[in-house]
Amino acid sequence: GFPVWAALWAPMKNHDLFESFVNNSIAIDGPEIAALCKAAKEHQMIVSMGFSETSPYSVGCVWNSNVLISAQGEILNHHRKLVPTFYEKLIWAPGDGAGLRVSHTPVGNIGGLICGENTNPLARFALMAQKEQIHISSWPPVWPTKDPKQGNFNNLNANRIRASAHSFEAKCFGIVCAAHMDEAMFDFLVKRDPAVGDI
Repeated sequence: GFPVWAALWAPMKNHDLFESFVNNSIAIDGPEIAALCKAAKEHQMIVSMGFSETSPYSVGCVWNSNVLISAQGEILNHHRKLVPTFYEKLIWAPGDGAGLRVSHTPVGNIGGLICGENTNPLARFALMAQKEQIHISSWPPVWPTKDPKQGNFNNLNANRIRASAHSFEAKCFGIVCAAHMDEAMFDFLVKRDPAVGDI
C-alpha cells in the first residue's frame, strides 16, 4: 500500500521497507495490469487503478502511477505523478507529464490526478482545457506531517475540499478515492514502533 513509513521514520531506518516496496512494485506491461485489463473487459467496467510502477531499466526507480482501463480492456491512459509530494520524494521519481490527458469514454471525458497534483493549478487546467467531465482524484489513506503525538490535520476533510473545488471550477463530476489502510498495515507499523500508534 501507500508508503506511510516514509513519513514516520528517517530514511536510514527504512532500507528494508524501501527494498520490499520496490520488489512489490509492478510494470505497466506486467501480468498484474494485464489481469486488470482482462477483468475490465469481462465485467464491462472502466477501471482506474493506482499502483507503484517499476522500471525495467533500473533496480530502484519507481513512480506513483495510475492506469485508466476501458470497458473493452484497453489502456486508455497511463499517468505518472508529476512531482511526488513532501516525503514521497524519498520513494518515487518525478513523472514526465505524458499521462496528463483526458480519455474519451461512453460515460464522459475522464481525467485524474494523484494526491498533491490536485492542488496543482496548471495540471488541473490541463485537464479542464481538454473538456474533462469526470475527475478522479486519488489519495493516500493517511497523511502524517507531524509527530503522531502532536496530532495531524483532517486528511479526509482536506481532500474533500480540494476535490469539491476542482469539480466546481472545472464544472465536472468528481470521484474521490483513497488507498486502504487495513488493520494488518496499522499493526505492522505499530509493531515496528509503538510510538506511531496515533497516526
